[in-house]
Amino acid sequence: MLVSGSFTALVGVASLGAFFYFKEQRYDMSDVSWLPLAAVVMYVSGISGGVLPAAWLVAAEVLPSNIRSFGMGITNTVYTTLYFLVSKTYDDTKVTLGPHGVFWAYSCGCLFYILFIVKFVPETRGMTVRDVDSMWKKSLDVDSPLNQVVD
Repeated sequence: MLVSGSFTALVGVASLGAFFYFKEQRYDMSDVSWLPLAAVVMYVSGISGGVLPAAWLVAAEVLPSNIRSFGMGITNTVYTTLYFLVSKTYDDTKVTLGPHGVFWAYSCGCLFYILFIVKFVPETRGMTVRDVDSMWKKSLDVDSPLNQVVD
C-alpha cells in the first residue's frame, strides 16, 4: 500500500511538472488541458488512499508494543510537521525552481520515500503482534536499552 500509493503520487506530481514545463516552453497544451486536474486527483488518491492510511498501519504494526504509543505520537508529529513544511515552502520553492521544478522536486521526494520503504520497512503480513515484538527483540543488540523496553 505504501509503495503503490507513493508511486501513484509520484506519477501525479511528475505529470504536473511535465505539464508546466511544456507549457513554459510554449508548447500547445490545449489537447491535454485536462492533465493538471487528473494529475492532482492521482496525487491525492495516492496520498489519501495509500500513503497516509498505510503509514498509520505500519507504525502501529511495526513498533514494539511497549513503545507503540510514544512512537505513534512521534510519527504523527513528524508527518504533521513535514506536511506543514511542504505547504509553507511551496511558494518560495516555486519561485526558486519554477512551477515545473517544484513538482519534479516533489516527485523526487516520492521516489526517495519509495526507496526508503523498500529498504527499511519490514514486511509484517501474516505476523501477530507477538511475532513483531519478537522480530524487534531479535534485531536489537543484546546490550541495547531498547531491548529492555521490548521485554
